[in-house]
Amino acid sequence: MIVEATYQDREEVFLLMNELERNTLDKEMFNQQYDKCMKNENVYIYLYKDDDIKGCITLYLQNYLHHKKATGEIGELIIKEQYRNLHIGEKLLNYIEEKGRKLDLEEICLSSGMVRKDAHRFYEKHGYIKDHYSFEKKL
Repeated sequence: MIVEATYQDREEVFLLMNELERNTLDKEMFNQQYDKCMKNENVYIYLYKDDDIKGCITLYLQNYLHHKKATGEIGELIIKEQYRNLHIGEKLLNYIEEKGRKLDLEEICLSSGMVRKDAHRFYEKHGYIKDHYSFEKKL
């Protein structure tokens, strides 16, 4: 079942984000960011859970000057490794897309690391197209 994340889910979401990043995040930093996201009306965090949390997806709303309507950006999508290939990612993605329609978003976009070839195939299979380059610079 897909549910909105709560403050009580923070520890399990932290572990999921570590799996996504293939690294151990700074817990204090994560906790601060999680708390900010929970208070931000333009951030949505959804979990796929039954007896435990199996996956997570986030949606960040942006208002760009060159768009007629708000844009949704998927910031994170992660399914625990042992639950992959069970269509959980697809269910979360469909849920976010329906949320986007209800919010009357113009589009949903995302960035995915160059090495995440399986993720790229997943997104393309679900109708996402590569039409932008994503650039970043550490500050």
